[in-house]
Amino acid sequence: MARSLAGECLIAREPQAAASHRYDLAVIGGGIHGACVALEATRRGLRVLLVEAADFGIGASGNSLRILHGGLRYLQSADLVRFRESVAERRWYAHTFPELVDPLSCLMPLYGEGLKRRSVMRVALTLNDWLSRHRNDGMPARVRLPGGGTFGVRGTQARFAAVRRVGLEGAALWHDYLMRSSERILIEILHWACRLGARALNYARAVGVQSEGGQVAGLTVVDQLTGEHYDFKADRVCNCTGSLARNFAAPYGREHTELFIPSLAFNVLFDCDRLGEDALGVAAPEAGAPVYFLCPSPHGIWAGTEHVARPEGCVVANVTEAELLEFVGRINRAIPSIGLSLHHVRRVFSGLLPVKTAATTSLTAREAIVNHARSGGLRGLYSVTGIKFTTARKVGERAVNEILNARRPASLGEEIPPISQATGFLLDGARVATMNDVDALRLIREVAGAESALCAQDFCLRRTNWIFTAPDFGQLERLAARALTPRQMPPQRAGDAAASHV
Repeated sequence: MARSLAGECLIAREPQAAASHRYDLAVIGGGIHGACVALEATRRGLRVLLVEAADFGIGASGNSLRILHGGLRYLQSADLVRFRESVAERRWYAHTFPELVDPLSCLMPLYGEGLKRRSVMRVALTLNDWLSRHRNDGMPARVRLPGGGTFGVRGTQARFAAVRRVGLEGAALWHDYLMRSSERILIEILHWACRLGARALNYARAVGVQSEGGQVAGLTVVDQLTGEHYDFKADRVCNCTGSLARNFAAPYGREHTELFIPSLAFNVLFDCDRLGEDALGVAAPEAGAPVYFLCPSPHGIWAGTEHVARPEGCVVANVTEAELLEFVGRINRAIPSIGLSLHHVRRVFSGLLPVKTAATTSLTAREAIVNHARSGGLRGLYSVTGIKFTTARKVGERAVNEILNARRPASLGEEIPPISQATGFLLDGARVATMNDVDALRLIREVAGAESALCAQDFCLRRTNWIFTAPDFGQLERLAARALTPRQMPPQRAGDAAASHV
């Protein structure tokens, strides 16, 4: 590397030093919602501590399909509030992290069924473009989004040669963003928060909320590497533990079922021939079949999202072989010539998402933000769960509004900090694979030190997008294992790993 990372703001794992300070807010959970709560709070001047029981982004946040949706789907239900929110938050990511997102053209073949007819989609896309007409104002040229439109049968076949032709009416085309690395976006948000004074600790498990006279007084945390207990003094605690949020909050007041009823969601990276440059929205030709998006990847196709029901008490995100086979089968029926099998699976990424009713796949419509004092619980305790990566920043803003009892954000005029100098390498596994070992090892050690990556999986899966961009991911994973001094890592629960081989 041309320059050292020594001057960069560190995500320093120093629990003893962190325990010597008092905090206005302790955030539990290092996924995208916890990170956004921490960032919004530090931007408003709060002293913030964030603790994560495993590694940052190890749960559902690290298993996103990586599409920043603008809200076209909400036009179908005339939910203009959610539509405008999605457009605004999609724009926030592109404005804040233009190096980490790419415009993504989305092509959906149409077969004259329900709302997915060419005449209906033409109207919807016109309305979509008009309602988001300011989406490109002030944006760098590289991330400006064109308008949408529709194609006839011939135009669709020219753009998507493998399209299923029986009953084909045409196709709809619109544009969103694809995160080049959702992992990097989460880490850059943590960097930003730490630059403003927050402290972020991974492998630090919150085991209890301290209280005095019914008021939050702090947080007890166990260092997962040493077993040592630390008491952090904090005036408020925000529980952003995702699928565990409901269980964590239960001892401190009445149970809030709205926090999290689990369902399984998973995406799959396939090693296979690409089908073009568009993300393809396809469904099997059967009643009620879900729409999957197949995104082009440097070495294949990135496909999802599959939603599967789970019982109410589920806390692990394991995918069965039968569920994976059903997902692959639906894709094969949607595109008969693709011929996918389990042999094409490079990686499965899974997480838990909240649903309205147990043992269903109907996702909740909105985030849940609970002030536990309002239902007789601890004063100063809050819980937050969300659904979409796209709107996580907005959820963080709303959560901090609730915590501070503020109707609108304070003036947040500070400059957006530059992203890591190592970003080019962290986004390009093929480039790193050509480096000599000395330089590659130095890069890995410097980034791992600046971002608290303690092992090869932390680094390769949650600090880089190398699983997508390296021709031989195993080679870089082995290199990272050489670079990082082995530490006594805590045993992982089943389903904790952000990605799994098949």
